[in-house]
Amino acid sequence: MQLSVKRLKISSYGIGAIGIISFAVLLRIVLTALGWPPTNSDESAMGIMGIHIATLKDFPFFLYGKHYMGAVEPSIAAGLYHIFGTSLFTLRLADILLFTVTIISMYLLAGPLYTKKLALVSIGLLSLGSVMILFTELMAHGGYPEVFALGTLAFALVSYLALTSHQYHSPRRKWGRMLAFAVWGFAVAIGFWGDYIMLSIILTSGLVLLLFCWRELLRGAIVPLLLGLLIGAIPLLIYNFTAPHSQSTLAVIWALHSEFALEQSHNPVYPHLPLLSQLRGTLLVSLPMATGAPPLCFDSHWVLLGRGGDVPDYYCLGIHGDWELAIFGLMWSAGFLLLLALSILHELKIFWKIAWLKEQAGSTVRRRAMTRHSVRLILLGNAVLTLLEFVLSPVPGVFPNNARYLLALLISTPALIAPLWGLARDNEELKEIAPETPLAQTSPTGSAPRPFQPRFAMVRLSLRVAGLLFIASVFLAGTISIFFELPTVQATDQGQQKLIHDLLRINVTHFYSDYWSCYRLSFLSKEQLICDVMDGQMQAFSHGPKGYYDIVTSDPHSAYVFPVGYVQLTTLSRQAALNPGRYRRFAFDGYVIYQPVATTTTGTIHGP
Repeated sequence: MQLSVKRLKISSYGIGAIGIISFAVLLRIVLTALGWPPTNSDESAMGIMGIHIATLKDFPFFLYGKHYMGAVEPSIAAGLYHIFGTSLFTLRLADILLFTVTIISMYLLAGPLYTKKLALVSIGLLSLGSVMILFTELMAHGGYPEVFALGTLAFALVSYLALTSHQYHSPRRKWGRMLAFAVWGFAVAIGFWGDYIMLSIILTSGLVLLLFCWRELLRGAIVPLLLGLLIGAIPLLIYNFTAPHSQSTLAVIWALHSEFALEQSHNPVYPHLPLLSQLRGTLLVSLPMATGAPPLCFDSHWVLLGRGGDVPDYYCLGIHGDWELAIFGLMWSAGFLLLLALSILHELKIFWKIAWLKEQAGSTVRRRAMTRHSVRLILLGNAVLTLLEFVLSPVPGVFPNNARYLLALLISTPALIAPLWGLARDNEELKEIAPETPLAQTSPTGSAPRPFQPRFAMVRLSLRVAGLLFIASVFLAGTISIFFELPTVQATDQGQQKLIHDLLRINVTHFYSDYWSCYRLSFLSKEQLICDVMDGQMQAFSHGPKGYYDIVTSDPHSAYVFPVGYVQLTTLSRQAALNPGRYRRFAFDGYVIYQPVATTTTGTIHGP
């Protein structure tokens, strides 16, 4: 079946892909329009960055105070602000665009490497997702949506280049290939700027180019590739040329690792066995969360209420009675690792069989098959490398709920579900390579099928189908569960808007606050409210959005706005008691506000 529109011909697989992609994008647009998830200050800082870029006020290279989360999402959002206006919805449109790149690239990756049917199943699963997966895809909190999108695009490009490397190419197609090399270079450079977790994708996808496209690279393809790398790396190059050595990209990455390692050394559970703590955090929490299982723990105050800090660092390493979720998470991790191992073993087995057929069939078909299975192995190798990189870092031992660092595992979705879908095409491929050789003899041992194998064929098929349906049902349940959160989410959004209205009503436009309130209120008010972060020792933060610190600290009437129960309020209460009539106190919307009176010459409060 084909749909013809003038010269455009779309196969039934193409129609199915368009339908799934449209559904996936529409689902995310609907969730964003309904306000899920509510924003927090990490995302709002990205939104403020987008405003400053759009108005040419500033071009920050990284999230304020975090020199490892590049400004990819704010840069895209800045352009969208000019079209759709400044809003949280517009900011998240940037992530929805990145997700669109992800799911299209996934279809283009899985089709040639496996089958178009498996490609449809892969994007069908990724059209859904758990709370954690959809949260990471939709929230512009730095690094993760672009790594997923650009990493998938990078693998789609290298698989295309590798699988077609030995074909004849017309001059027009050669130019297209040069463009593909350039886009790969640009994508991996921008991805690394977004977050250094892109490194494993750069190494593995780059290995594909070195193994199968080295002739083209030597004949000139290296030029567009390096040009793409250079253009994509411009923000990183400018930053590293101007930043002090102590704040260079490599120094920041090392400092971040050392900070997590120091934090882990105080782990009350496994202070002397860090690897055990890292394995436990990965298998119980991080891996299940990143790949779609219901989370053992989730910082709901951070995700749903827009401010964090209420969940202890090691909460996820203590079960606290959630044994059912712990067992489910452990089984999910075991299933993931089993699928990964089965897929790797299958590819090695087929690769060995094809290599054994070398003397019988040195054909183009054989070369293409060797290339396809090699790329599959490298794609699986990316999953292994990503997982090892995470397990061997202190992160899962300290903050196991930071599962978004493992988002790159989803790039290997088609390779992971292939054992469940079935790999009959690979046996047909062996017959195509050596049609005169019985399938039973396509191995060095020439072993024949065992007589009992047909008896278990139906059992194996049933298990595969059940496994695939189970994963799909978990993903679907995760997606549906989000809609039950919408009343809470919308109430939270209304509370945030009411707080903004009430602050403007009492003429509080400049103020000090905690991190999780500050940038969120500034962005949602479209910078009608300007704030600066103040820590528990009443010290202001000078590395926020450009101009914020100077505006707030230079205004003697800057107020103090903190959520009820925060330690800063103790100091403020004591200072107000010592200086009667100096401050007006308000309490509304879950916040306490101390506003200097108009006659005050200074509104600065120092720590005790």
